[in-house]
Order: sequence, then structure tokens, then C-alpha cells
Amino acid sequence: GGMIQRQLIAGLYKEDLNKIYAECPEGFHVDHIIPINNSLVSGLHVPWNLQYLPAAENIAKSNKFIPYEIKY
Repeated sequence: GGMIQRQLIAGLYKEDLNKIYAECPEGFHVDHIIPINNSLVSGLHVPWNLQYLPAAENIAKSNKFIPYEIKY
């Protein structure tokens, strides 16, 4: 299922993911840009879907997702 596929994908990037978490600045959290658990979207646990956010901002964000404005 989907959970196994996500685990396999995360396994491919294990070293990169470990480095991102290890280098997270004090007072910041590692945040999923596109949440991995949301009713609208399902992001992946991969390096390009992670960012550092101040802890308070990440807690306030929770697993919210605000779609980007699409320009045609």
C-alpha cells in the first residue's frame, strides 16, 4: 500500500534525511513543506519536501496546507 511505498522512498534518502535532521538549528523544527498527513494532499518524506522553520511557526502550522496560486 501507500505506507510501504512511502517507507521505501524515505529509505532511498535515509542518509540525506539523517543529515537534515542532524543539522537542524537550535530552536527550529524540520517541517514538511507539503504535509505527509493532510486531507487534501500527501507529501513525501524526502529531502526536497523539508525545510527548517522556527519551532513556534511549525507548531502553529501543524499539518495545514495552503495550495499555491497556479498561474496559467
